[in-house]
This record gives sequence, C-alpha cells and structure tokens, in this order.
Amino acid sequence: MAQLAIKVRGEVLSSNFDEWKLDLIAQIQSVNTELTTEAQFAQAQTNVKNFKAAEQALKKAKESAINQASDIQRLFSAIDEVSGEVRQVRLSLERQIKQRKSEIKEEIVELGIANIEKHIELQGPDFQRIDHSDYLDRGIFEEAMKYRSNINALHDAIDDTCRRIKSLIDEKVALVKNNAMKLDSLPVTHQALFQDRSELLALDASQLDELIDKRIAVLEQKIGTTNKDQDDEPTVPDEADVDLSVDTEAKETYAAIIELLATPVEAETFFRALRSAYSGNPLVRTFQLEKA
Repeated sequence: MAQLAIKVRGEVLSSNFDEWKLDLIAQIQSVNTELTTEAQFAQAQTNVKNFKAAEQALKKAKESAINQASDIQRLFSAIDEVSGEVRQVRLSLERQIKQRKSEIKEEIVELGIANIEKHIELQGPDFQRIDHSDYLDRGIFEEAMKYRSNINALHDAIDDTCRRIKSLIDEKVALVKNNAMKLDSLPVTHQALFQDRSELLALDASQLDELIDKRIAVLEQKIGTTNKDQDDEPTVPDEADVDLSVDTEAKETYAAIIELLATPVEAETFFRALRSAYSGNPLVRTFQLEKA
C-alpha cells in the first residue's frame, strides 16, 4: 500500500488521496474471510496490520490538513468515511480470526479425545469396568495447547498428549489384568466378599493385597465367633434320643425356608453356621444358599 500524502493551502494543492483510496478499497474488497490454512491466517494478520496503519495515516493526514486550510470539508468527510470503513473491516476480520482459531482448537481437542476413546475401546472387558474420566478430561488437552497459535503446533501438542495418555492406559491395563487374576484365583467361598470388582480392579497391587487379606480375616473372625456361640447353645437331641414309636407314618420330603435380609458376607456367615450346627442331624438331607 502506497504512503498517504496530503498537502493543503486554503485549497487542496496536491493530493494522491483518490488513488490511495482506490488502492485501499481494492485491498478491502480482496480480503479473504475463509480462514483455514496457515497462509490464510498469515495474510489475514497482515491485512489487519495494514488496515490499522491506514487508519493511523488517515488520522494524521486529517490533522495535518485541518491546520492548513478551512476549505477542505469534502476531503475531511471522505477521509472520515474511508477511515470508518477500514475500521469496521479490521474489527470484523479480527473477530473472525479469533472465532475461527477457537473453533479449530475445539476441533483438534475433539480429535484427541476421540483418539483416546478408540484406544480405550480396544482394551478388555475388565478395563471397561473402571473409571476412564482421568484419560478423557478436556482440561488436559486444552492445557497442552496453551501458548500455541500455529495450527501445526496445536496438532503436534495434541499428538504428544495422546501418546502420553495411551502409555498411561497401557500401564493401567497391565495392572487391571493382574488384579483380575488375583480376584479370580480366590476360593469360591470368598468371591462374595468382592462384589465391588470395578473399584478393586483399579487399585494399586499393594492396596488390593491388603484389602483382600483384611476382608478374609474379618470373615474368618465372624465364622469363628458364630461357631463358638453355637457350641455354647444347648445340644439339639439326636433322632435316637426321641421316642418316635408313636409316629408310624411314612417319611416325606420337607423344606424349612429361612429368608434373610443381609449382605452377601452376612448371608454366607449365617449359612456356614447353620450348616455347621445341623450337618450331623439325620433328618437334614441338603443345605443350599440362594439369592432370592
């Protein structure tokens, strides 16, 4: 863009304003408002600088001319008109640059999150049961793009973040797999103690070992206490001690039903105590614990 120069002395003695204005209008009309590539963003930033310089040149030219003559209102009006138009175009372009960059950042963040979601979907069913929110937190991806404005740099930042998160996921997958093997290898009689499998799978190995030992110890303590209480109760007389001579009817199968409102551990403990107390009674054929 040529440098604007205006000289007046009661009348306009010389001015290239008309040519300068046409040049400026041509630049305004050539502004590309479709911002996608790095080159387009760079050109838009250059246009913003040029338009701002044009505003300043017009302001200075007006101030210079207003001190040289009073018969130049037409020139001043034209300057004001062009200055206002340049300002509107510049502000609009600045807003568009800002909005489009924000949209592009959002698109890149979504691509990063989708990349991690796909990696999670490839893992086994046990890993699907644990919480994945730490790997999909938008804040992680947005933080990675801070202080970066170049589109390629934004993509590189998200790619690096995805690689780091995938590495953390792979480490967690190995931990979950080992925890699942520990839980699955427990005796069937202890499986009811670990119904919160989803939370247990995500624990550190040492935390899981400690919790397993603690729950089993609590169960065994309850069973021991129950058995002691049963030993202190009066002994149920055997069938041999009861005179059944008066009952000559044929024997039939009966089911004595006891319905419990209890936790899995409490139900298992009660069942063990019941079986221990009556397993020697010849009237009892089977013991069975079922969830209603």
